[in-house]
Amino acid sequence: MRFPEADSVKAVAIVGVLFAHMTFPSRFSVEAFNLVLTLNDILGWCVLAFFFASGYVSKPVADYPRLKAFITTRFQRLIIPCIVFSLTYKVAMIGLSQ
Repeated sequence: MRFPEADSVKAVAIVGVLFAHMTFPSRFSVEAFNLVLTLNDILGWCVLAFFFASGYVSKPVADYPRLKAFITTRFQRLIIPCIVFSLTYKVAMIGLSQ
């Protein structure tokens, strides 16, 4: 079952993420960059909104052994690749800056 409220929060959060990734002062005029910064301030809650929407639409846990398996699986599938990507990205950026 879909929740239109959660979908709406996610839609606004997507826009916020787009503006959060537009902070390149060399690509915009001063006025446009100031607008981007203002919208960043207004939509700074966008990542938290994704967590909220995800938690809002998740099913309640009835038994804790399944919860532990769920957390372990999600950790392996999401957190470990995120850590590997972040470290690889940082090392590459350090290497490129030399």
